[in-house]
Amino acid sequence: MNVMCTPGGELLAIIDWGDAGWGDPAMDFGAIPLDEVSSVLEAYEEEAPGALGGFPEARIAWDRLFNIMDDLWDAPERALDVEALQEFVFAGMG
Repeated sequence: MNVMCTPGGELLAIIDWGDAGWGDPAMDFGAIPLDEVSSVLEAYEEEAPGALGGFPEARIAWDRLFNIMDDLWDAPERALDVEALQEFVFAGMG
């Protein structure tokens, strides 16, 4: 069953094991449009202060860049939105 419960039987979470993993929480931002990442980061920090650790913007940018390069290796004809990536990276540094 795809649920997590307390020892007393209270529901804690419903889990989609197909995409479950143990790693950097910054990877959760991979599907979020770049122009929305800042507001999602802010909300994430409000709900789970400190859970993202240090420099989440840099880790999100690295994950995006890695995935883009991996995609380009498999399909070099795909367009790369370099401007959007640059805007995100440099906005996180300011």
